[in-house]
Amino acid sequence: MYNRGMLNKSKELNNMEIKKSILDKVESMSNQEVADYLKMKNPKKVCWELARQRVAEGLQNKEELDRKFDDVFRRIILKTFGS
Repeated sequence: MYNRGMLNKSKELNNMEIKKSILDKVESMSNQEVADYLKMKNPKKVCWELARQRVAEGLQNKEELDRKFDDVFRRIILKTFGS
């Protein structure tokens, strides 16, 4: 079964700072939701701890990219139209 402590250890090993809100979201996901997120074709023989770690990393990366895009977009709008 999934162990949050294992996810935290994996997070530390990868030197990636994953937000608590993302860890909570991944923890509440069912195995099927994790499999769907990772687009697994045959999720029968899966290490769910590793799968959840990958989902958490993916969500964190997506959040960071969205934040960076929003920052750049705001700067362009401000530069174009002034403050």
